[in-house]
Amino acid sequence: MPASGAKGQQALRLVGVGVLVVLVLQTDLELERTAAGKWRFKIHKKALSDSVLGKLIATYTGGGGQ
Repeated sequence: MPASGAKGQQALRLVGVGVLVVLVLQTDLELERTAAGKWRFKIHKKALSDSVLGKLIATYTGGGGQ
C-alpha cells in the first residue's frame, strides 16, 4: 500500500510542475516606475487554446496516445 501512495504523490508533483510551467510560459509581466517614483506591476495571463488544453489534459491523465 505505501508504494501506491508514493506513486500518487509523485503524480501530483508532476501535475503541479506541469501547471507551473504552463503558467510561467504564458504570463507577461510588465514593470514600470511612475512619475511619483512608485513601482507598478501589470500581469497578463494569456488564455490556452482548446486544442492545447486538450493535449495537456490528455498528457497528464494518461491519454496521450503514445
